Amino acid sequence: MHTIKILIVLCVAAALARARTITFAGYDNWIVKSGAGMGPGPNDWCDTASCVWTDSDHALHLTSNTKSTEVTLDGVYVGYGVYYMVVQGDFMSMDTNAVFGAFTYDLKSDSAPGYGEVDFEFSKWGNVKKQDIASYAIHPVTAPQKTAILPAKGINMYTLTLVWTPGKTYQRSYLGRVAIDKLDKTTPFMQLVYTGANARVPPPATTEFHFNLWQYQGRLATIKNEIRVLDFVYTTNNPVPPPPPNPVEHCRSMVMLDTNEQCRLCCVGG
Repeated sequence: MHTIKILIVLCVAAALARARTITFAGYDNWIVKSGAGMGPGPNDWCDTASCVWTDSDHALHLTSNTKSTEVTLDGVYVGYGVYYMVVQGDFMSMDTNAVFGAFTYDLKSDSAPGYGEVDFEFSKWGNVKKQDIASYAIHPVTAPQKTAILPAKGINMYTLTLVWTPGKTYQRSYLGRVAIDKLDKTTPFMQLVYTGANARVPPPATTEFHFNLWQYQGRLATIKNEIRVLDFVYTTNNPVPPPPPNPVEHCRSMVMLDTNEQCRLCCVGG
């Protein structure tokens, strides 16, 4: 296993040496993935400006169709702290096999269980009838996971946060764009608070942050998918305190009953 990981790291290093980079969220070293038959999926990956770009509002665009897209914040080793993201897209209308991910990942360290992977993902995973398409996962996959039904139609922007501390992670999703200094006053519509041994919660190592839009099991999309990432912040200063108690935080999934800012939620299958 150790030899395999070394080979993977060497292959990745060779690819990065000739990779395209873009500037986003104040970082000028986002590496755009390229190559054929590579995971996840496996998929073919497009690194051209027609597949991955930033617009005049400085938002990052990812697409998938015949090829998938991914960007990695190269050389910025993340760890304990606060991750803040604002994403926009019609997730329910994406291709049935399309997967949008925002996640930590560590290919370089042997000390990170499950490659130090903590995920936010939106996908139907090939099931056209699937409704609870928003999911959290911490790897290895034996750790707790959680899914939720997205709020009512017409809402296509979400704020995602991860607070990563020793032995504990907080993953949360909020309606619309919530300023980072307002998070402690806003109730998320979905959250997973995981407390476990450090063997389960990844320790900081050489973990990097990624966004991707790819096709489950490498199945080609029948439509072009596009997601915008409007903002990304990683900080180790002044971690966001826990938000007001969520009355349904122990539910497996939730569905919205109305769409005002103080949205009401009900438990589904909890």
